[in-house]
Amino acid sequence: MMVEYLKSQAARCMSLARVCFDLETARQLRLLADDLRAKADEIAGKPQSQSRTMQQQTMQQQQQQQQGTKAEDP
Repeated sequence: MMVEYLKSQAARCMSLARVCFDLETARQLRLLADDLRAKADEIAGKPQSQSRTMQQQTMQQQQQQQQGTKAEDP
């Protein structure tokens, strides 16, 4: 029961993030959805694929690469 609730809340957060015009709010909703899914998986006894910290580090690296590419463009 709790697992289904957490997953439905995660899906709701993702739906809101898709239609949200504010990029920071959309990002926060996606992070919340990831946390809710991870908690649901934890309760269900499933291994977690990637922690939120790892996801944030990956996103930061991608942003830095994109900024470096933009700076090199004439």
